[in-house]
Amino acid sequence: MSFALEEKNGDATLLRQQVQVRIGPIGKWLNRREFEAVQQHMKEEGDNLKRMMEA
Repeated sequence: MSFALEEKNGDATLLRQQVQVRIGPIGKWLNRREFEAVQQHMKEEGDNLKRMMEA
C-alpha cells in the first residue's frame, strides 16, 4: 500500500493511492471481502491525509 502526492499546475495536488496485489480472478473472488475492507481503509486514510494537508 502506498500514497503519493503529485503537484499539478497551480494550486492543485493529486493524491494517488495504490495497492499492489498479485492474485488471479479466482483469488480475487474468494477474497472479495478482504479486498473491499482494504479499499475502504485506503479511502479513509486518503481522506484523513487530505484533511491534514488542507489544514
